[in-house]
Amino acid sequence: MNKKLRKIFSKIAYPLVVYSLISPGEAFGYYAYVANLTLGNVSVINTLTNTITTTVTVGAFPSSVAIAPNSYYAYVTDPSSDSISVINTISNTVIATVTLSSGSNPSRIAITPNSAYAYVTNEGLVNVVVIDTSTYNIVATVDLDSSFNLPSSIAISPNSYYAYVTNTVGKVSVIDTSSYTIIMTVTVGNDPSAIAITPNSHYAYVTNQSSDSVSVIDTTSYTVISTVSLSSSSSPSSVAITPNGFYAYVVNSGLDSVSVINTSTYQIIMTVSVGTLPNSIAITPNSIYAYVTNETDATVSMINTISNTSIEAVSLTSGTDPKAIAITPTSSWLPPPSPSPSPTSSLGGYDINQLETIYIETNQQATSTLENAGM
Repeated sequence: MNKKLRKIFSKIAYPLVVYSLISPGEAFGYYAYVANLTLGNVSVINTLTNTITTTVTVGAFPSSVAIAPNSYYAYVTDPSSDSISVINTISNTVIATVTLSSGSNPSRIAITPNSAYAYVTNEGLVNVVVIDTSTYNIVATVDLDSSFNLPSSIAISPNSYYAYVTNTVGKVSVIDTSSYTIIMTVTVGNDPSAIAITPNSHYAYVTNQSSDSVSVIDTTSYTVISTVSLSSSSSPSSVAITPNGFYAYVVNSGLDSVSVINTSTYQIIMTVSVGTLPNSIAITPNSIYAYVTNETDATVSMINTISNTSIEAVSLTSGTDPKAIAITPTSSWLPPPSPSPSPTSSLGGYDINQLETIYIETNQQATSTLENAGM
């Protein structure tokens, strides 16, 4: 093998192997969980093959889904059943059902970064309940201001300190997760429908459905520092931020498209056409693909975030009415990382010796392939 080529390969192989282990790419396969409102089930999509691997029956009219950061469980809100279905993502079976108070009408759910608690917004009772994910018991209830109308969405900051709840009257309530109290209220646009927090926990992006805009909140000062105007009749329904923090993807339900916002300039850099009546979005942990549920088409559009083009669509059962989507934070084949990784002996929770062994094997295989090719 050419020495120069060997040297170049050795410089790029190890970083690629390490990157694959820490933030596995599409070659390793994440799973997307899609809540289907009409059929009362959840479709599980293998993102490697973009095929439905199984369908899990849950409660009536599931409206949202969230996956624990450890990837082991998916939590589904069932408004008509006043309950939360807990899916084991290994067996893809419902292992528990958390019963809420009658009339709760749970709408959205978010899981704390340590996977220990689930925060659920209840439109019917205008509150947020906190569920201990180890016991499935409700450990706290946070009452919201009834004058703010209905709680529509919720997100928890990556640093775990705060939960942000959008209220349809145009407010965002900030909950301190240590005291379960509302510490601040931020005014945004009309009918805020969704919220997402940047990976560094510094900013919150809120879609304002009736204002056709996105409010950007500085989470330190609790002020709106920028408002991104969308096209008229966009009716933005959902937002997701790439795990690398570079872009915010906004679903425009009214225009059957997704707007891509540069988070450093707050400028729209691209608009991508998707299916009919898109309503929810999730991005793979490697930041390379975005998956969008299309309600009328009963499909899930797949966007390549590098080229910002819609490259494929996964067809669901006709009349499914897909309402929400979430993607497992880790790849299916990876074992759980060490509970307390040492910064000197591990990387991303994986032992350095393991990385070096895989690197050596990969390097040897690639070198042999290149030599056989006469390089």
